Amino acid sequence: MSCEFISELRRLSKLSAEAVQNIDHFDPLKEYMHITRHTENDFRELMLKIAEVNHKQLVLVCGSAGDGKSHLLSYLKYSDQDGILDAYTIINDATESDAPNQTAIETLAEKIVAFRDDHLDDGGCEKVVLAINLGMLNNFIDSEQSQYFGKLKQYVLNNNIFSVAQPLPFDKNAVFHHIDFSNYQLYTLTADGVKSDYLTELFEKVFGNNPCNPFYNTYINQGSTCPHHTQCPVRHNFEFLMKAEVRNLLIQRIIEVCIKDKLVVTSRDVLNFIFDAVVSPDFDEKKFWSILSNPAKFLATYISYTTPMLIFENKGMSSLIDCMTENAKSNENIENRDGDVLNFYAVDDISPIVSSVLNGSEYSDILNSIGLSAIDNGRDSLKKYIYKFLMNYKKLSDFETLEDDQLYLSFVKDLYHAYAGNIKYLKNLYSSVKQSIYSWNGSYGSDLICIDDSSDDYSILEQLNIEYDVVQGSGDDEVLQFSPVILVRFCNESKTDQVSFSIDYSLYRVIMAMKDGYCPTSQDRNVHADFSSGITALSEFGTKKSRVYIVSKRKTGNAKFVLEKSYFGYSFKEV
Repeated sequence: MSCEFISELRRLSKLSAEAVQNIDHFDPLKEYMHITRHTENDFRELMLKIAEVNHKQLVLVCGSAGDGKSHLLSYLKYSDQDGILDAYTIINDATESDAPNQTAIETLAEKIVAFRDDHLDDGGCEKVVLAINLGMLNNFIDSEQSQYFGKLKQYVLNNNIFSVAQPLPFDKNAVFHHIDFSNYQLYTLTADGVKSDYLTELFEKVFGNNPCNPFYNTYINQGSTCPHHTQCPVRHNFEFLMKAEVRNLLIQRIIEVCIKDKLVVTSRDVLNFIFDAVVSPDFDEKKFWSILSNPAKFLATYISYTTPMLIFENKGMSSLIDCMTENAKSNENIENRDGDVLNFYAVDDISPIVSSVLNGSEYSDILNSIGLSAIDNGRDSLKKYIYKFLMNYKKLSDFETLEDDQLYLSFVKDLYHAYAGNIKYLKNLYSSVKQSIYSWNGSYGSDLICIDDSSDDYSILEQLNIEYDVVQGSGDDEVLQFSPVILVRFCNESKTDQVSFSIDYSLYRVIMAMKDGYCPTSQDRNVHADFSSGITALSEFGTKKSRVYIVSKRKTGNAKFVLEKSYFGYSFKEV
């Protein structure tokens, strides 16, 4: 008989029936799991603004798969008392075709035929809410069908739906409106760092001591019926994640992935991650309990089923787990780790070390009851495995393992100040980016920039003077809508033309390393081709049309020559 507790937890998995969103069905679990988010509040506000308009309306609800679009529409349709969707036809899945001889794009075109250019002024009052993934929306406006939906296409482009740029001002009398879930992250930016009230509440929904919580209730009931509940790694994982401090650190690690890797993490991804972190894909009750009589094998298997190992030693389970593992590995303090390894392997009895690290954790009883004092240096593999478990445990229980990454914390601060519009805190960021612009293709001086380095014999430079043109922020203490990239802008001396750069964490890391003398490689320039393109655009502000400098790569002393246009023609001389 399968474990009732695991069966209940499996409802969190992407593979469960509950993961399939159906706009026409809102079951009790979805009702319990519903959390009011900023997207819901802003969508309500949008719908109220256009409620009194009597002409046609097409409201695009854009985003990524699994980000909660269908859940929100289903909730508002069946559980909301205000009835804000009562007057609307809801098209929930624009990725499927209704007919075997039609593509999804052709099916979508039929469903929104009332919003073709030639039908917009036919006097109809159709009101439609269309939930659509950004990829599908992009395919639609690039397809042959877009010739019939020119005004819709223009609305999408004018409102910068596919970029981080600001949309046009709201016009309640317009036919087209939208809300973009991709502008809302799972977390928000504050002066004290990143936080996520949403993820905190989502984890509480699963692990909270709440009489309405089906997962917690099943956990309690299973404890009174399962004869092995005191030795069950699934229960111990659940108890481990019931601790608020563990969940807080885990949430910070999820946010770290969103920022560093720019991974689009959806609510569905997080719920699936919770399941993967609690229940091993290899967990087999009968096989597991059958090895109780073999302490060493039981201990090794038990450890492999624990949350610290499921997250940091389970490559390939999900992109979220893979990225989290890599980030934790790159954050390791190698000097401290090497010292810990030596201390661990130098002692015969590791029990005191295990007890010190676990500090009464849910996992302590199992490890201590097996008799760790009997594990000597001769049993290298098991001792090594226990050490790995302890290090992974610390990654989920010790905030210092995250706070050691000063570069990441610096990026988070700059990200906040940029979107909040705190200009006085952005001086270091802008000066660092400016310095990297001049040095991206070689360093030749404070106002010289390389515009051609293709020759083996010489480089061509120009003089370039640019000014800061700081992008204005929201002015909010807590930033709700943003992307995990910093927009940095420069202009020419007359301030008539601007060039913008999108600085993500990966590029930020290169830029800050350049302050310490790092020279970007050809791979850096390929990976950050957009930054290179921006520098090329900035070079149009320079003197190359009237004066360039030529620097020899071969002559001793790097001789520099100037080719300059004058009233009487061109002059060429060494400088």
